[in-house]
Amino acid sequence: MAKKAKRKWYNGPLFLTIIGLIGGAILSFVATYYFSIREERIETSKLETSIAYADQLLEEGMPQDALIKYQELLVSISKEKRPQLYAKIKRGEGLSYYYLAFDSNSEDYFKKAIASIGEAVSIFTIDKYPQEYAKTNGYLANAFLAISEIRDKQNYLEGAIAANEEALKVYNEKDYPVEYAKTRMNLGINYESLSEISDKKLYLQKAIECYNQAEKVFSSPEYHYELAIVKLNLANAYTGFSEIEDPANYLSLALGRYQEALKEFTIENYPQDYASIQLNMALAYESLYSINNNSDDLLSAQSSYENALGIYTREKYPYDYGAIKINIATVFLKMAESGKEELYDYSREAIEEALEVFTVDIYPRDYALAKITQGDFYYKFALSGQADKKENLDMAVGAYKEALKVFSQATYPDDYAIIQEKLALVYEELEKP
Repeated sequence: MAKKAKRKWYNGPLFLTIIGLIGGAILSFVATYYFSIREERIETSKLETSIAYADQLLEEGMPQDALIKYQELLVSISKEKRPQLYAKIKRGEGLSYYYLAFDSNSEDYFKKAIASIGEAVSIFTIDKYPQEYAKTNGYLANAFLAISEIRDKQNYLEGAIAANEEALKVYNEKDYPVEYAKTRMNLGINYESLSEISDKKLYLQKAIECYNQAEKVFSSPEYHYELAIVKLNLANAYTGFSEIEDPANYLSLALGRYQEALKEFTIENYPQDYASIQLNMALAYESLYSINNNSDDLLSAQSSYENALGIYTREKYPYDYGAIKINIATVFLKMAESGKEELYDYSREAIEEALEVFTVDIYPRDYALAKITQGDFYYKFALSGQADKKENLDMAVGAYKEALKVFSQATYPDDYAIIQEKLALVYEELEKP
């Protein structure tokens, strides 16, 4: 009798059934896992596309539209599941508030910007996301700087400095030279602003050091625009330093930097920047004249003021036009006193042109200041021997009294006192035979 073949256990129907069930479960799990991953990737891609669209709105100067989009995204995203994308959205939200704040000069928007960007920084840690950490800290520093112009200047500037210092932990000169230089320049601006309210010499030294570090990186021709901005910032810092020590030296350094900046900021390409630099140069030349008593400095000041007036016309920029006219009137008066008597007429005309803009109803304080300048003119013209003395002294009295209609003792005690001193000098001259 033939021996019956023994069925192996793994060929049994029960085992095959179990294997079939397990295999089906595994295949089902694999399929489910695959589709879950696929859905996750699709959802992430949609979010990234939406974030990119909001970013584009921001870049195109539509912060309100961008803010709406960012806030829509925040409703549909989990901070715990997608921290990186969540942080990008919060940063975008903060930047939207930042730009909106400039349109409305809203302190509240700046505070919201700081809160949103600050939350993004807390997620973009330096260990996990070093570049995002540095970039976001840079934005945070800018928001701190902006709000410091509204209130609590020292506190917010210290926040800006701290944020820029954090960015520099990533942006080193070797690996990120451009970002390093830009951050150094921003840090210099923070220190320069801080010098206006605390330890002026120390913080201006820090600012100059930062600008010099940025200047080294931006020395290549490809960074000509950035280099010009650094030169301009250095000029402003040197001007500030001239108020502390060695004024002639620092004013000369400032003027040199302004001249270098003008190679980039030409009247054709950057007319307003050009005019602003010319105005700063004129003021520096006037200050230099007060130290050296060199008539060439007055000529340079006159030239710079006139260059600025080429852009700051009465039609487009009436206030700037009026302010420059007062300054140039002072220059003409100094030149007339030094021997160029024909410039007395130029000084008088410039004051009158300024007063056509600075009317008492629209610009009361500037009107009063222009009247003081006019009083000074008549007083000095009266003593020059070039005109009727009494007539011009009487006109000086009239101009000073007009200024007193604005600068009352109750409202402007310091200005009131200065005018009274000037009137006393005029009355003294009137009493002379």
